[in-house]
Amino acid sequence: MILNKDAAQSLVIKHLKKNNIQILNVTKVNMGKHVIFKTENQNFYLLYKREALHSFKNLHQEYTNKPNSHRGYGETINQEYLKYALRLDALLLYVYESDPFNKKEEDKIYYIHPKAIKSFCEDNKLIRRHEKPTSEQIPKSQSIQTMYETTYDFPIQLLQRFN
Repeated sequence: MILNKDAAQSLVIKHLKKNNIQILNVTKVNMGKHVIFKTENQNFYLLYKREALHSFKNLHQEYTNKPNSHRGYGETINQEYLKYALRLDALLLYVYESDPFNKKEEDKIYYIHPKAIKSFCEDNKLIRRHEKPTSEQIPKSQSIQTMYETTYDFPIQLLQRFN
């Protein structure tokens, strides 16, 4: 079982080496929560997740109530990291602490190209902008700072197995 982001990073490194993909550079972003692997032919962007977006159906009822739509769990990525992955032309890799596809299977890596997320979310209106109050206080005013975050939410069924 993958219990933390370091174990997820080790799993990806092991898989890349097993497939004779030489890692040229490893960079941590988002306070070490995400990892970018640069290789000769492809960049990979790892996102470690404790669990899938269980509230996808409730957040996007207009989409999930349509016939033939995906109604289960979803996944999400912040707009800024999606844009970064697009600039790098990096394949997004998702590793979960608890596998949302099969609770019995462990140590699985799933992938999706950021272009697929962007177009799917734009086509299906699955882009969410929300306020996220932070605990940081602005020293002079002593007021709580509000951060606006935009996320791209998509059905987890769009992910494919990588390993």
